[in-house]
Formats: sequence, C-alpha cells, structure tokens
Amino acid sequence: MPRPPKLFQGDIVLVPFPFADLTGRKVRPAIIVSANPQGLELIVAFITSVMTNRSPRGAEVELLKSDPEFGVSGLKADSLIRLDKLVTISSSIISRRLGVTGSAMQARIAVNLRRAFDLK
Repeated sequence: MPRPPKLFQGDIVLVPFPFADLTGRKVRPAIIVSANPQGLELIVAFITSVMTNRSPRGAEVELLKSDPEFGVSGLKADSLIRLDKLVTISSSIISRRLGVTGSAMQARIAVNLRRAFDLK
C-alpha cells in the first residue's frame, strides 16, 4: 500500500466537508490551516467557488485565476477561502492533495484567521 503524502499547512486538499447542521457532507476543496507538523487530525478551512458566499466577519481570502499563485493551487475556478468555516478532520479522510498556496497567500490567510476570531 502506498504511503500517504506528507501534508503541510497551506496544502489544498479534497475532503468530505460537513454541512453546518451536520445533516450531511460534500466532497470539496479545503486548505490545511493547522500548524506544522500535521498529525492524525488536522484543521481545514472551507473553499468555495461561489464568490458571493462571503463571510459575515469579512474573514475570507479570494484566490483568483489572475493571482500569480493560482496555478499551484490545483483549483479550477476563482475561489473564496472561508476562514470562519473550520473543521477538525482525520487525515485518513483526505481524498488527495490538489495543490499548495504560496507565501503571499499564506500571509493573507494568517491575517484573516485572526479576523475570524477577532484576535489582535
């Protein structure tokens, strides 16, 4: 059996993301936001291509096709990373790694994670 890939903060992965009311789940992209090294459980943030699905706290990051870092993301369309929609998951349910985020995107994510939780 092949060994699963090593995962890192900033990796974009495909996971079954639960609905907010826990009535179901949908396989979708998410970004790992938990600190390295990643363990058996990790924290991921929801990614959507519905650009109108904004955070009421302003805690989202746009990842657009025009962004120089978009090409390595593995995403197919302009997307929003919703940093107020987080879930802790087992690394065993990750379907695959889609791509990564660059340093500029990771810096924007850090700022907006603080905004999501009103951390100074």
